[in-house]
Amino acid sequence: MHDGRAGFWCELIQGQTLETLLRVERGLFGASEVVAIGTELCGTLFALHSAGILHGNVKGSNVMREQGGRIVLMDLGA
Repeated sequence: MHDGRAGFWCELIQGQTLETLLRVERGLFGASEVVAIGTELCGTLFALHSAGILHGNVKGSNVMREQGGRIVLMDLGA
């Protein structure tokens, strides 16, 4: 429920997927950047699994880097 309305609410993310960054924008990430991204994703997956949720489709097109640098795992399925 949000403002008295029932629905499935999503956050609008301003950024690019890792797939786009790798293939189009900049090429390979450096080792320290890969570790930072992987660490954030592991934390996200741990939180999901702790809540009994399985993502099941982690890939570059389902991970977005927000303009501020935050890593967001998307497409959890509805």
